[in-house]
Amino acid sequence: MSACCDPSGCRRMFDARHAERNARDFRKKGLDATGERLVRSVARRGLTEARVLEIGGGVGGLAIELLRAGAARAVNVEISPEYEGAALGLARDLGFEGRIERVIGDAAEVVPALGPFDVVVMHRVVCCYADADRLMSVAARASQRLLALTFPRPTPIVRLGLAVGNLWFRIIRNGFRVFAHSPGTILGAVAREGLRPVEDFEGFFWRGVVLERGT
Repeated sequence: MSACCDPSGCRRMFDARHAERNARDFRKKGLDATGERLVRSVARRGLTEARVLEIGGGVGGLAIELLRAGAARAVNVEISPEYEGAALGLARDLGFEGRIERVIGDAAEVVPALGPFDVVVMHRVVCCYADADRLMSVAARASQRLLALTFPRPTPIVRLGLAVGNLWFRIIRNGFRVFAHSPGTILGAVAREGLRPVEDFEGFFWRGVVLERGT
């Protein structure tokens, strides 16, 4: 069993059609507002020659923007193989094909073998994992300098929205689930690995945090 949930559910949820739509939207509009803010926050702390890991990166939008902002290379770990065609096409069309490596698999399992990174980014990812503590511990260990992530704010209305989504997944017999992990669980796992928050921002649904490794 994947640390995410049912792997077949992830593949069904994030299928090739979904990937093509994401790639098309990125070509037209770029990242969503929260993703853009996450990139700006990381870029302000320096990306020159940085090696970046994007966990749960989908078509690789954050990786592309971080490369544009000065990073040298990026690795995108994605659990669904259905993203590959759209992601490779997007990287090729935008001139980043040789600078982004794609790895298929559960990040909690494959990231430890990929080596250290200067920067790790996770946008709308931890809410797809049942075991947030494990995922965040793995992500934090992989980062030598910065870790930036977004996750749902655990407000009553957000929790209700996630519960309704999970009810729908059950109705259609899809094993995919979403999770409203507590900020204490998410950030506590990172703190144990020696990273401290240096920026924190919130929107209606998402909270973003940038953390830096202590010296």
